[in-house]
Amino acid sequence: MGKAQGNSGRAKWTFMVYMAGDNNLDGAALRDIAEMAKAGSTKDVHILVQLDRLEDQKTRRFRITQGGGFKKDCIETFSETNTGDPQILYSFVKWAVDNYPADRYALILWNHGSGWWEEAKSRATGPAGRHPQSTLALF
Repeated sequence: MGKAQGNSGRAKWTFMVYMAGDNNLDGAALRDIAEMAKAGSTKDVHILVQLDRLEDQKTRRFRITQGGGFKKDCIETFSETNTGDPQILYSFVKWAVDNYPADRYALILWNHGSGWWEEAKSRATGPAGRHPQSTLALF
């Protein structure tokens, strides 16, 4: 699969977007993928997505290209997955690192954003909202 073609044989960055869209964010996930496709991957930057959808109960992996998107950029399709299972996340990250090597990596956890660092009190008293939020980890 798509290895980078830079001077060192590696991209400068690989961005991994782990999208938990198996909920009321399904449509927002498709819009965000379309937005990513406005820039798309380059020889220096890979934009990779794993999306678990509510609409058809399938999980897909993408390498987002400029002008591509959901219909054009799908590389693999799986049956339903549990995005809350750490092994599913690990599998996506391993696939990305093995197939799209880079000097640096960014992992974006995309969902409602009621993430693991929030205090229970703030989750209980404040609305989670309907807009997706992301957590970014750089390494």
